[in-house]
Amino acid sequence: MSEDDAKFDVCIIGTGLTESIVAAALSKWGLKVVHIDQNAYYGSDEAAIGADELVEWAKKQSTGATGGRYSNVSYAGNAPPAPRSYSLSLSPSIIQATGPLIASLISSGVSRYSSFKLLERTFIGAGDDQFTPVPSSKAAIFSSSLSNSQKRKLMRLLLFCASPEDLSERSEIEGKENLGFVEFLTSSDGPFSLGPEVAEAVAFALAFCDKIEGRLIHIHPVVFLMVAADPTLPALQRIQRYLRSSGRYGDSPFIIGHYGGLGEIAQGFCRMSAVHGGAYILGHNLVSLKPPSESGGETWKIEIEDIPDVLEAKIIISNPSSLPANLSTIPPQDSLSSAKYLAKCIAITDSSPTEASGTEAPAEQQESTTYIFPPREPDSFSVSAFVTGQHTLSSPSTKHNIYLQSTTHAGSEPAQLLGPYLEALSPSAPDLAVFFVEQVGTQADKQPLHPSIIPIHRPSEQRWTEIGDALTLEAERVFREAMRFLKRSEEDLSQGMWPAVEATEEEEEEDI
Repeated sequence: MSEDDAKFDVCIIGTGLTESIVAAALSKWGLKVVHIDQNAYYGSDEAAIGADELVEWAKKQSTGATGGRYSNVSYAGNAPPAPRSYSLSLSPSIIQATGPLIASLISSGVSRYSSFKLLERTFIGAGDDQFTPVPSSKAAIFSSSLSNSQKRKLMRLLLFCASPEDLSERSEIEGKENLGFVEFLTSSDGPFSLGPEVAEAVAFALAFCDKIEGRLIHIHPVVFLMVAADPTLPALQRIQRYLRSSGRYGDSPFIIGHYGGLGEIAQGFCRMSAVHGGAYILGHNLVSLKPPSESGGETWKIEIEDIPDVLEAKIIISNPSSLPANLSTIPPQDSLSSAKYLAKCIAITDSSPTEASGTEAPAEQQESTTYIFPPREPDSFSVSAFVTGQHTLSSPSTKHNIYLQSTTHAGSEPAQLLGPYLEALSPSAPDLAVFFVEQVGTQADKQPLHPSIIPIHRPSEQRWTEIGDALTLEAERVFREAMRFLKRSEEDLSQGMWPAVEATEEEEEEDI
């Protein structure tokens, strides 16, 4: 490697979705980018990996060698035959059809590397392993078993949320923005007066609320109910975003990425970066990072395992947890008290969830369905599940991948918490089930100690319907900060992340 080849504008550590979007954007702007990852695969925390790689990942995380993001990691079973025919996502997602991620995929041209499938259906757990389909369109509502009165009220709510107006300025919710969402929906003097069961379905399966609390509320007589504790305004705004996505690619507002979702999408952005000159080094550990003050120049000196050349870069972009200990600091303990914890499960099973639930559906729909289990105890959280398989190009024809997730508390046992829900969805023992707790949110991140390190923080918003867009918005923030650090003009920034550039020969060949 020549001396000039070892000099870069930007070094990005990790190939997660945020990092990969930033790499593609900076490369398309003509900046020299080197993108490194200690893993041999793309995606970092959003990676889509094979079944054997998932077992190795679980073993590695259970040792605590990778830091404190993952804890209480366990697994049961073994990788099935042909383990590389699976694409198992470490960060499952259900993508909004009109959100920031889709906008970046289209504007960047990375959409040519990606393919998707509509999310077909959503069920809500009704107890005793029974599931009720959740209507989310006008046709579905009026063909449902709801009473005519409840159908009209539900349509009124959906029309209210579909309004192009800013919901925070609507008189119907003035002074009620922070009221518990189910309480708002069921209030007899409120604008909608939904029945408890319909309100629960709206809160947990349409707005994806996740917490309940027990309290006395007025419906007809005074009754004690478990109500969604999520505040009203954010819940309504989520429904508004989802309704705006309906109809773009079909009846559902959501799509599921093939080959494991976000990990495959991240790889597409890396490919775009490489097409525009980005250099990639995967499967090698970072040996040292020397800041300009120590290296005696104006650039960082970067040493990578088994790479003879010392690389140079003007700025470093990284999740602080991926930096050497001398370049980051652990936040005060009191800031960790507000960190968020997620219990997660990734399982491979022979049986389809529709067999367990008693519902019938074509095979293609069985693999693009979400299941919501509302919480049933005070101060507890809902459990979400969704399924991928052959028709999402993520497993062999006879297998299904089941993902489970729930907000939890530090120190909880994910296998104990999520095991019963896995059994409810899969009557037979899974081939492989991996359980773990993930700590998320900027409160849990270390902080960088140098001004030319631009930190990437994993967002605290971890709903499957929101995570892809949240990671994309973080990429947009990091991109702007990097461009300003590199003295790019405000005129450049006004053009956005994806400037109009002439297609490369490789891009032209792929479009033919």
